[in-house]
Amino acid sequence: MIGRVVARAYCLAWLGAVGTCVFLAGCGQKPTGAQDEGEANMRRMMRLLTKHQQTHMGRLPTNDDDLKKWAKTLKKEDLDLLQITDLEAVYVSPRDKKPYVVNYKVSDPTRYTATKKKDAITGKQILVHEQDGSGGKRYVALSQGGSIELMPDAEFKEHVP
Repeated sequence: MIGRVVARAYCLAWLGAVGTCVFLAGCGQKPTGAQDEGEANMRRMMRLLTKHQQTHMGRLPTNDDDLKKWAKTLKKEDLDLLQITDLEAVYVSPRDKKPYVVNYKVSDPTRYTATKKKDAITGKQILVHEQDGSGGKRYVALSQGGSIELMPDAEFKEHVP
């Protein structure tokens, strides 16, 4: 009887690990257009910021230079896990060809802290965004949950002074 319980627990743990791997690997189509590459690159930037937090007691770097200096110390294996093949390309949007803007003042991007009344209502605080974007929209990464959206410029201006 105990053997069955142990076998069942082992099986559930194994299925959980496989499920996690499938979730992290993602499913669906690979990016095909410039817009999709914009989102993919923003995700790489968010992974880099998350890795920094994991190795610095939940803190973001203080500025772009600190992030780049730290990122250069990462081993190839770490960059591979983050799906980063070109470290310099991670900092620049492929859509507007300009460096991303990072709100390093967010104390804990995993917890929501609204800075504007509009943000308190909508639950959106932008952590990373494209400078100009393309076609009247720009990719933004939200501090709460790290979700990435293609936001119209008019909406963007409501969230960023």
